[in-house]
Amino acid sequence: ELNALSEKYRALSGHLAGGDFTLEMLRELVRVLPPDTWLSSVSLGEGTATIAGFSGRASEIQRLIEESLLFEDAEFTSSVTREETGRDRFTLRFTVGEGL
Repeated sequence: ELNALSEKYRALSGHLAGGDFTLEMLRELVRVLPPDTWLSSVSLGEGTATIAGFSGRASEIQRLIEESLLFEDAEFTSSVTREETGRDRFTLRFTVGEGL
């Protein structure tokens, strides 16, 4: 019974620690992205993140992500396209480090 409780504790501790890191990653995204950027999706994987959305300046987003201490290896996963609204549609994948 003690082993089962220990296993649950380890799983819960790992989940809570990951949750804190997820919040830090989202906070950093809000800090670095231009104010006119709107994200339609954020996907987290093993050490990577993919964001998709719209921005008036999608060409700057890769540079801004790369300049962050938390993110690296940013690359667009598809072509940036200009919408009728004048905003760029983009999808960007990057590595999430632990630089905070």
